[in-house]
Amino acid sequence: MTSILQLEIDELYRFAKYSMLILDYRFFMRTFILLSLLGGGLLSVGGLSAYQFLAPQAYSEEDFAKGLVAFEAKNHEGAFEIWHPMAKAGHGRAQINIGQMYRTGQGVGKDRTQAQHWLGEAANAGLPRAQFALAETYSKTPVAEDKDPSQAAQWYKRAADQGHLGAMFWLAVATFNGQGIEQNYTEAYRLMLIASRHGHKDAERLLAQVQAKVDIVDRIDAEIAAAKWIPKPENS
Repeated sequence: MTSILQLEIDELYRFAKYSMLILDYRFFMRTFILLSLLGGGLLSVGGLSAYQFLAPQAYSEEDFAKGLVAFEAKNHEGAFEIWHPMAKAGHGRAQINIGQMYRTGQGVGKDRTQAQHWLGEAANAGLPRAQFALAETYSKTPVAEDKDPSQAAQWYKRAADQGHLGAMFWLAVATFNGQGIEQNYTEAYRLMLIASRHGHKDAERLLAQVQAKVDIVDRIDAEIAAAKWIPKPENS
Protein backbone atom coordinates (compact mmCIF):
# COMPACT_ATOMS: atom_id res chain seq x y z
CA MET A 1 0.00 0.00 0.00
CA THR A 2 1.38 3.40 -1.01
CA SER A 3 2.08 5.63 1.97
CA ILE A 4 0.73 9.16 2.30
CA LEU A 5 4.29 10.44 2.21
CA GLN A 6 5.01 8.54 -1.01
CA LEU A 7 1.95 10.13 -2.61
CA GLU A 8 3.21 13.52 -1.50
CA ILE A 9 6.62 12.80 -2.99
CA ASP A 10 5.06 11.67 -6.26
CA GLU A 11 3.35 15.05 -6.44
CA LEU A 12 6.67 16.81 -5.82
CA TYR A 13 8.30 14.84 -8.64
CA ARG A 14 5.46 15.82 -10.92
CA PHE A 15 5.22 19.50 -10.18
CA ALA A 16 8.57 20.67 -8.76
CA LYS A 17 10.57 23.04 -10.96
CA TYR A 18 14.29 22.56 -11.09
CA SER A 19 16.76 25.30 -11.91
CA MET A 20 18.68 24.67 -15.13
CA LEU A 21 21.95 25.81 -13.66
CA ILE A 22 23.49 25.59 -10.23
CA LEU A 23 25.31 28.88 -10.03
CA ASP A 24 26.79 30.67 -7.06
CA TYR A 25 26.34 34.35 -7.93
CA ARG A 26 27.43 35.47 -4.49
CA PHE A 27 30.71 33.63 -4.82
CA PHE A 28 31.23 35.17 -8.24
CA MET A 29 30.56 38.71 -7.01
CA ARG A 30 32.89 38.32 -4.03
CA THR A 31 35.64 37.02 -6.30
CA PHE A 32 35.05 39.72 -8.92
CA ILE A 33 35.30 42.47 -6.30
CA LEU A 34 38.46 40.92 -4.87
CA LEU A 35 40.05 40.75 -8.30
CA SER A 36 39.09 44.35 -8.98
CA LEU A 37 40.73 45.47 -5.74
CA LEU A 38 43.84 43.49 -6.54
CA GLY A 39 44.04 45.10 -9.96
CA GLY A 40 44.56 41.77 -11.68
CA GLY A 41 48.29 41.25 -11.42
CA LEU A 42 49.14 43.62 -8.55
CA LEU A 43 49.30 40.73 -6.12
CA SER A 44 51.49 37.81 -7.03
CA VAL A 45 52.99 34.93 -5.12
CA GLY A 46 55.82 32.94 -6.61
CA GLY A 47 55.17 34.58 -9.98
CA LEU A 48 51.47 33.61 -10.08
CA SER A 49 48.80 36.27 -10.25
CA ALA A 50 45.65 36.33 -8.13
CA TYR A 51 43.68 35.22 -11.19
CA GLN A 52 45.77 32.08 -11.48
CA PHE A 53 45.20 31.24 -7.82
CA LEU A 54 41.44 31.77 -7.98
CA ALA A 55 40.69 29.72 -11.09
CA PRO A 56 42.23 26.57 -12.56
CA GLN A 57 44.40 26.74 -15.68
CA ALA A 58 44.45 30.57 -15.64
CA TYR A 59 40.71 30.78 -16.32
CA SER A 60 39.41 33.79 -14.43
CA GLU A 61 36.05 34.54 -12.90
CA GLU A 62 35.66 37.05 -15.70
CA ASP A 63 35.82 34.15 -18.15
CA PHE A 64 33.17 32.33 -16.16
CA ALA A 65 31.04 35.48 -16.06
CA LYS A 66 31.11 35.73 -19.85
CA GLY A 67 29.33 32.39 -19.89
CA LEU A 68 26.73 33.71 -17.46
CA VAL A 69 26.10 36.74 -19.65
CA ALA A 70 25.72 34.56 -22.74
CA PHE A 71 23.39 32.16 -20.97
CA GLU A 72 21.21 34.92 -19.53
CA ALA A 73 20.95 36.35 -23.06
CA LYS A 74 19.59 32.96 -24.19
CA ASN A 75 22.79 32.31 -26.11
CA HIS A 76 23.11 28.83 -24.70
CA GLU A 77 25.45 27.63 -27.43
CA GLY A 78 27.77 30.54 -26.69
CA ALA A 79 27.72 29.77 -22.97
CA PHE A 80 28.55 26.15 -23.73
CA GLU A 81 31.52 27.19 -25.88
CA ILE A 82 32.87 29.33 -23.04
CA TRP A 83 32.35 26.84 -20.22
CA HIS A 84 33.30 23.62 -21.97
CA PRO A 85 37.07 24.29 -22.15
CA MET A 86 36.91 25.57 -18.58
CA ALA A 87 35.25 22.32 -17.53
CA LYS A 88 37.98 20.35 -19.30
CA ALA A 89 40.57 22.36 -17.38
CA GLY A 90 38.97 21.37 -14.07
CA HIS A 91 36.83 24.43 -13.24
CA GLY A 92 34.24 22.96 -10.89
CA ARG A 93 31.34 25.33 -11.45
CA ALA A 94 31.85 25.18 -15.22
CA GLN A 95 31.70 21.39 -14.94
CA ILE A 96 28.40 21.65 -13.06
CA ASN A 97 26.92 23.96 -15.68
CA ILE A 98 28.11 21.84 -18.61
CA GLY A 99 26.67 18.77 -16.89
CA GLN A 100 23.34 20.49 -16.41
CA MET A 101 23.31 21.67 -20.02
CA TYR A 102 23.83 18.10 -21.22
CA ARG A 103 21.12 17.01 -18.81
CA THR A 104 18.52 19.49 -20.09
CA GLY A 105 19.60 19.90 -23.70
CA GLN A 106 20.21 23.64 -23.56
CA GLY A 107 23.05 24.69 -25.82
CA VAL A 108 23.88 21.09 -26.65
CA GLY A 109 22.01 17.86 -27.36
CA LYS A 110 20.70 15.95 -24.36
CA ASP A 111 23.18 13.32 -23.26
CA ARG A 112 22.71 11.63 -19.91
CA THR A 113 26.13 9.96 -20.05
CA GLN A 114 27.89 13.27 -20.64
CA ALA A 115 25.78 14.94 -17.95
CA GLN A 116 26.82 12.33 -15.42
CA HIS A 117 30.44 12.53 -16.54
CA TRP A 118 30.76 16.28 -15.96
CA LEU A 119 28.66 16.36 -12.82
CA GLY A 120 30.69 13.39 -11.59
CA GLU A 121 33.96 15.25 -12.14
CA ALA A 122 32.81 18.10 -9.91
CA ALA A 123 31.07 15.77 -7.44
CA ASN A 124 34.19 13.68 -6.95
CA ALA A 125 36.10 16.90 -6.35
CA GLY A 126 33.83 17.44 -3.35
CA LEU A 127 31.39 20.10 -4.60
CA PRO A 128 28.03 19.53 -2.85
CA ARG A 129 25.96 21.20 -5.57
CA ALA A 130 27.47 18.81 -8.09
CA GLN A 131 26.81 15.87 -5.79
CA PHE A 132 23.18 16.92 -5.47
CA ALA A 133 22.79 17.41 -9.22
CA LEU A 134 24.40 14.03 -9.91
CA ALA A 135 21.98 12.37 -7.48
CA GLU A 136 19.12 14.00 -9.42
CA THR A 137 20.25 12.26 -12.62
CA TYR A 138 19.71 8.92 -10.87
CA SER A 139 16.43 9.79 -9.15
CA LYS A 140 14.53 12.27 -11.31
CA THR A 141 14.50 10.76 -14.76
CA PRO A 142 11.43 9.90 -16.85
CA VAL A 143 13.04 6.64 -17.97
CA ALA A 144 12.50 3.98 -15.32
CA GLU A 145 15.51 1.97 -16.47
CA ASP A 146 17.78 4.97 -15.82
CA LYS A 147 16.80 5.25 -12.17
CA ASP A 148 19.28 3.98 -9.61
CA PRO A 149 18.02 4.59 -6.05
CA SER A 150 21.26 3.35 -4.51
CA GLN A 151 23.43 5.78 -6.49
CA ALA A 152 20.97 8.58 -5.84
CA ALA A 153 21.02 7.97 -2.09
CA GLN A 154 24.81 7.78 -2.07
CA TRP A 155 25.22 11.17 -3.74
CA TYR A 156 22.41 12.79 -1.77
CA LYS A 157 24.19 11.65 1.38
CA ARG A 158 27.54 13.05 0.31
CA ALA A 159 25.95 16.42 -0.42
CA ALA A 160 23.84 16.30 2.75
CA ASP A 161 26.96 15.59 4.83
CA GLN A 162 28.29 18.92 3.55
CA GLY A 163 25.14 20.77 4.52
CA HIS A 164 23.18 20.85 1.25
CA LEU A 165 19.56 21.23 2.41
CA GLY A 166 17.96 19.97 -0.79
CA ALA A 167 20.05 16.82 -0.58
CA MET A 168 19.16 16.48 3.09
CA PHE A 169 15.46 16.60 2.24
CA TRP A 170 15.64 13.98 -0.52
CA LEU A 171 17.91 11.76 1.58
CA ALA A 172 15.27 11.96 4.31
CA VAL A 173 12.64 10.87 1.79
CA ALA A 174 14.81 7.97 0.61
CA THR A 175 15.58 6.93 4.18
CA PHE A 176 11.91 7.13 5.16
CA ASN A 177 10.85 4.93 2.23
CA GLY A 178 13.91 2.66 2.20
CA GLN A 179 14.74 3.61 -1.39
CA GLY A 180 18.38 2.84 -2.15
CA ILE A 181 19.23 3.01 1.54
CA GLU A 182 18.17 1.17 4.68
CA GLN A 183 14.81 2.36 6.00
CA ASN A 184 15.21 4.33 9.21
CA TYR A 185 12.38 6.55 10.44
CA THR A 186 14.48 8.17 13.18
CA GLU A 187 17.25 9.22 10.80
CA ALA A 188 14.68 10.39 8.25
CA TYR A 189 13.10 12.53 10.97
CA ARG A 190 16.47 14.00 11.99
CA LEU A 191 17.28 14.96 8.41
CA MET A 192 13.80 16.33 7.71
CA LEU A 193 13.89 18.31 10.94
CA ILE A 194 17.22 19.95 10.08
CA ALA A 195 16.07 20.82 6.57
CA SER A 196 12.78 22.25 7.83
CA ARG A 197 14.44 24.34 10.55
CA HIS A 198 16.71 25.89 7.94
CA GLY A 199 13.99 26.94 5.55
CA HIS A 200 13.34 24.02 3.21
CA LYS A 201 9.62 24.43 2.46
CA ASP A 202 8.90 20.84 1.38
CA ALA A 203 10.59 19.58 4.55
CA GLU A 204 8.40 21.90 6.62
CA ARG A 205 5.31 20.50 4.91
CA LEU A 206 6.19 16.82 5.31
CA LEU A 207 7.81 16.92 8.75
CA ALA A 208 4.68 15.95 10.68
CA GLN A 209 4.12 12.85 8.54
CA VAL A 210 7.66 11.65 9.22
CA GLN A 211 7.46 12.53 12.92
CA ALA A 212 4.32 10.39 13.29
CA LYS A 213 6.37 7.28 12.47
CA VAL A 214 8.92 7.86 15.25
CA ASP A 215 8.36 6.85 18.87
CA ILE A 216 8.85 9.43 21.60
CA VAL A 217 12.28 8.22 22.78
CA ASP A 218 13.77 8.13 19.29
CA ARG A 219 12.10 11.44 18.51
CA ILE A 220 13.87 13.11 21.43
CA ASP A 221 17.21 11.63 20.35
CA ALA A 222 16.68 12.88 16.80
CA GLU A 223 15.73 16.35 18.02
CA ILE A 224 18.82 16.57 20.21
CA ALA A 225 21.01 15.51 17.28
CA ALA A 226 19.29 18.00 14.96
CA ALA A 227 19.84 20.80 17.47
CA LYS A 228 23.58 20.12 17.40
CA TRP A 229 23.77 20.45 13.62
CA ILE A 230 25.79 23.45 12.49
CA PRO A 231 25.40 24.82 8.94
CA LYS A 232 28.51 24.44 6.82
CA PRO A 233 30.14 27.45 5.14
CA GLU A 234 28.90 28.15 1.62
CA ASN A 235 30.70 26.27 -1.09
CA SER A 236 30.02 25.07 -4.58
